[in-house]
Amino acid sequence: MAVADTLSFGPFRLHGRNGPLLHGDQEVKLQPRTMALLWALASRPGEVVTKAQVLDAVWPRQAVSDNALSFQVQALRKALGDDTRAPRYVLTAHRVGFRFGVPVIRPDALADAAPDAEPQADGDAASAEDDESLVGRDAELLQLNLAWERALTGRTDVVFVSGETGVGKSATLRAFQQRVRLQQPQAVQLSGHCLEGRGISEPYLPVIEALRTLLRDAPDSRPMELARHLAPSWLLLMPDLIDAADVALLRQQNAGVRPERMLRELAELLEQLSLPHGVLLTIEDLHWADRATLDWIGFLAQRSGSARMMVLASLRPTDAIIAAHPVSKLMLALKARQQASELPISGLSVDAVRRYLSARLDLTAYSDDLPQRVLERSGGLPLFMVQITDYLQRHPDPSDLRGAQLNDVIPEALNDLISLQLDDLSPEQRLLLEGASVAGADFSAAAAAAAAGRELDAVEPVLEQLARHRRFIEPNGLSIWPDGTTSGVYRFRHEMYSQVLRRQLLDSQRARMHRQIAERCEAAYGTRTAEIAGELALHFERGGWRSRALPYRIQTARNALVRVAYDALAREIEMGLALLDALPPGPERDESELALRVLAVTGLQSEFGYASPRTSDHIDRLIDLTTRCRNPELLELAHYCIWMRLHFGCRFSEAVESANRFQQLGLKIGSPLIQASGDTLASLSLHLHGRFVDAMDRNERAIGLLDQAGDRWFQNLSDVRGTAYTGRALLQWLLGYPDRALETARTVYAKVKSSGNPYAHCIVHVSSVCAVLMYRRDWSHLLVEAEIALQRAEQYGHRESRLWSRRYQALALAMLGEHERGLSLLWQALAEMREQGNHFGVPLDYLLGAECCLQLGDVDRARLALDEANTVMSLCDAVAFKSEALRLEGELRLAGSARHDRTAERAAEDCMTQALQLASARQAPLLQLRAALSLGRLWRGQGRNDAAHPLVKTIYDGFVEGHDTVDLRAARQFLDPLV
Repeated sequence: MAVADTLSFGPFRLHGRNGPLLHGDQEVKLQPRTMALLWALASRPGEVVTKAQVLDAVWPRQAVSDNALSFQVQALRKALGDDTRAPRYVLTAHRVGFRFGVPVIRPDALADAAPDAEPQADGDAASAEDDESLVGRDAELLQLNLAWERALTGRTDVVFVSGETGVGKSATLRAFQQRVRLQQPQAVQLSGHCLEGRGISEPYLPVIEALRTLLRDAPDSRPMELARHLAPSWLLLMPDLIDAADVALLRQQNAGVRPERMLRELAELLEQLSLPHGVLLTIEDLHWADRATLDWIGFLAQRSGSARMMVLASLRPTDAIIAAHPVSKLMLALKARQQASELPISGLSVDAVRRYLSARLDLTAYSDDLPQRVLERSGGLPLFMVQITDYLQRHPDPSDLRGAQLNDVIPEALNDLISLQLDDLSPEQRLLLEGASVAGADFSAAAAAAAAGRELDAVEPVLEQLARHRRFIEPNGLSIWPDGTTSGVYRFRHEMYSQVLRRQLLDSQRARMHRQIAERCEAAYGTRTAEIAGELALHFERGGWRSRALPYRIQTARNALVRVAYDALAREIEMGLALLDALPPGPERDESELALRVLAVTGLQSEFGYASPRTSDHIDRLIDLTTRCRNPELLELAHYCIWMRLHFGCRFSEAVESANRFQQLGLKIGSPLIQASGDTLASLSLHLHGRFVDAMDRNERAIGLLDQAGDRWFQNLSDVRGTAYTGRALLQWLLGYPDRALETARTVYAKVKSSGNPYAHCIVHVSSVCAVLMYRRDWSHLLVEAEIALQRAEQYGHRESRLWSRRYQALALAMLGEHERGLSLLWQALAEMREQGNHFGVPLDYLLGAECCLQLGDVDRARLALDEANTVMSLCDAVAFKSEALRLEGELRLAGSARHDRTAERAAEDCMTQALQLASARQAPLLQLRAALSLGRLWRGQGRNDAAHPLVKTIYDGFVEGHDTVDLRAARQFLDPLV
């Protein structure tokens, strides 16, 4: 037998899986089954070995009764001299399996710990990372090393190592014990375990276990002599270690001993043992400790002296709190007095998982994200990570898992472990947890009751008891349904628990439970089902009731759009369209598809731009469906989407025709709302087509119809009233009412801010307030509003608003003096818009960019910008600001020529005159004023003041407001010197 296969523990040495087992030099005879059981446990010290794993190791491919296993456990304990009341070697992990309770050393570790060996520094053989099963605990081991160093200076250091089941507390403690054993082999180490359910009846159980091991296995008589002298009352608790005569004598000498004396005796014993090399006392599962053990730890922590001692105690704090165990108060009190510290052990990081997987698997056979997926599946718990890795290692072809999700993988060992625990449930407990598993990882008691077909009053006490004892679930808040149903909320402590429960149900059972949950929740929420639409869609769908699921899938998509969650929206649309087959051809199916397509187009337009080609397939279906559907609200939204594609693609003539068809549909079916929608959309397209008066006429008619229908500010996705008033604000500026324009824009914005609709909030901010400020050339305020709008668009992921905000920000920066930065940002934004096929607003932005370049004296760049504006206008119908293009053409002719160049001046005058005539024909006073000012300045330079003054004054006098705006102040400054 190879030396490497020898295991040493206490006074025993086990030479390989088939023995022999030696106690000192004497062989301990074991039957083959008992020997196999010992190897299965001792080769995995400290780990819980499940009942299924033990059976597989001892009786491979055989079916045996529990009595056979119990017999072998008893035989092994007898051979090892284990106390059946407080076993040291073979510990029972209740409802799970067994655990070998003492440290096991292999010969190579013993060689490293030889007395003449030099202590090894961190990073060599003492490193816990040498053990492939322990990763990601360097920081924790460093903290424990520091605590040990403090203890060796002559003080007692108490460290509570806390964490949930499976997080690796025991493995961390074993690694630290091994490190101390290698670095300070002469240090005294003691270990004890608290057992579930036994603490109340057996005081000092883990302390006695630790002390018994020390006294029995000590290499010399010093510990026993110190115990006789300093802690005789403790020897009485271990009569098997001393002669009967000594027991009688000690009983006589220590009759009536008080607890205070026992505490002092043990403390003094450990203080003496700690000299000179230190004592490390480890107690595991302190959340099951008896009161006497806790009192002794508290006494030890508060005792002043020169003990070189470290007490290391592991516990699950949540279990302790739920069970109202006194260890919680002890830990808090000692920490508050700085007499103890806590070392929380959390889940592993993805780097730690990657290191562990690399040590056991060829990661090149898997997808690159395997460590992340194992982390998510295991919850960062080392116990689950190890079992998942075992599963992957046993997989016959690892390449089959490339790109696959591990969400459904439950390793057989874990499945057996969980199933074993489930077997201990009563039938009622199991039924409720099965219903809870169908309800979800987080579930209310009311939902679990509905799934199980039980009354809530009978369900809550059962779930509360399970949660209190941390059996599968834990409390997670309170649920109050709209119908007044109030119940606790719980969650499974790991997703695998719920998955094992669900998989053990028949398909028909699961479907029935889903339907029962859906119907109960639907009744409870009444008119508020939109709040839980996703849950209802899921339960109806998994319950086989697809037609009932479809309306809730549509509502869930609507919720995703309102929350500007485009990825979720795309998924909901895909699932909703897949459900259409559940409906027969007819109006209901058409309306459902129309609703889904409208939501899809709205989301795509918001994310990728209103003219995005991604909407093409949906738009084609919308056009077809609008000929068959009669739902006014859906028709309104569908026509709105179709119009948006045309309008923002600068196909304004077609957009007006689309809006007119929409308005005619409203007349046909007698819907004032749809008529108003058609007029509103037509008004917006007429505006950008340069037909300002016609646009205002349609706008006023739309608002009149909306007033008759009542106030509907931001009640749906398109919101006719909000759109109408946004359009009115821009028209008011064009028609010579700049103050009214700003007031209208602010009114619309105030309404949207109070609506709670982030989609509307983003779009209205940029299309009303920011747009009017740009028209008014109020650059300072525009910069402020643009940056606010940009931040909000980033927050909600509204791509179109983000792009508009960047344009406004760039323009404001350029006009306020940051010319180069502003122009650079502007050109980038305009290039992005044109790449998307969205030419909306592009001509005006190029014109403003040209004007900024002119102010800098950069005629060449101004010419390029103006040419781009003219190119876009020649390719589409965006001619609203053609007069501005003509005016700037004239300014450029002058800027690019010599002073008093008559040919250039005549060409400039011709352009400016055309601009003035076009603005006059469109009845746009502010555009007229700008053209008149450019022409007037040219005439004034030629000495023609008699013509310049009346030209500008006639237009200026027509304004009844806005005299503090940039354009009207410029006109006043022009007129005053001439007067």
